[in-house]
Amino acid sequence: MKTVTLLVTILTSTIAFNTQADSIQFDTSNADRNTHTCIAAATNDLDKLKSLMGLEQYGEKNVVENLHCNELTITEFATKYHAYDSIAYLNKFLHKNRKVDVVALANSQQNSITETAE
Repeated sequence: MKTVTLLVTILTSTIAFNTQADSIQFDTSNADRNTHTCIAAATNDLDKLKSLMGLEQYGEKNVVENLHCNELTITEFATKYHAYDSIAYLNKFLHKNRKVDVVALANSQQNSITETAE
């Protein structure tokens, strides 16, 4: 029973945080490819993220290691907006000790929601 409750709680918090990122308005006045890549990562738009990263002549790993979005790496930027699918995809290109633990992130977000509600 606890497992089911935990799973439901994580799923609902994931949806809530993804909805939060979707409701944020990003400034696209500097509409270059890097800006669109950052926005795709933050909004969990995997198709667009994969497509834009595929255009990089030096490869996807180069994007993950060198692209900065508002002074954060693209993975940190996706983490800021709780874009779990994007984080999981970007993790594929990171060295093992730099990967973001998506499950731990979701659990920590859930704990902060629970603490706020109490």
